[in-house]
Amino acid sequence: MNSRTKPLQIAVIALLICEVGFCQGFRHNNNSNKVSVANNVSQTPPAFAALIERVRLAQLANKNLRNYELVREYRISGEGHNSIQADVTATLDFSPAKNTYTVEKHDGSPRGTEVVRRILDHEVESSSAKSKTDSGLALTTANYDFSYGGEAILDGNPCFLLGLAPKRKDKELIAGQAWIDKSTFEVRRIEGDLAKSPSMWIKKVYVAITFGDVGGNWLQTSLNAKADVRFIGTQTLTSNLVDFQTPEEVAQKSFATAHVPGSSAFRQHP
Repeated sequence: MNSRTKPLQIAVIALLICEVGFCQGFRHNNNSNKVSVANNVSQTPPAFAALIERVRLAQLANKNLRNYELVREYRISGEGHNSIQADVTATLDFSPAKNTYTVEKHDGSPRGTEVVRRILDHEVESSSAKSKTDSGLALTTANYDFSYGGEAILDGNPCFLLGLAPKRKDKELIAGQAWIDKSTFEVRRIEGDLAKSPSMWIKKVYVAITFGDVGGNWLQTSLNAKADVRFIGTQTLTSNLVDFQTPEEVAQKSFATAHVPGSSAFRQHP
């Protein structure tokens, strides 16, 4: 790969990743044993409008989590000799005063680490600027037209399946579907194509995001974004939550004490 190609590749991958970084993770899995549709019908339930309102209220209730810490693992990979390969672990600190991050370790291409740093920059800045319910990810009637897809089972959890049709071409909206927990109305999974490509260099971006209970809080647990990039091929970003510290745990930490990984609240092993 010549010196003229490398900067273009970095720019293209950074565009892809920074635009999907508005979500706080995913492990995309087509295993039908984990995701199955129990009643995939197009009919609308009697209380469909009430269902959409309950989903909105569930998202609103989750926006007040402040002063917590996440540890995430990021992996960038691709196909062909032009691909970027990198593994990065980072700690993100969210507080009312300021959001920050620290790269704990990295392996692979330095260019991949640079891309992850851009993702982290984007996330801490966007998290400071607006709440989740103000973002393009929010499942609201301002962002989407919804359709009812029946009931589904996701990792053993009964869910409503909603079709998502973005109301505008926006690179933060997803044309696809969402799994809504039947008992809590929380969003458990969203997957589909970005409604608008983040760059002329990218033909298509597919994303899948999962959410779950983490230390009593409903958080994004994983993200997978796969892009078809012109002249380079398929590039993939995955991000997984591996540790979480509650506001109480963060408050007890001394600013002079080095970070000690390992929270009792949540730990996920690959």
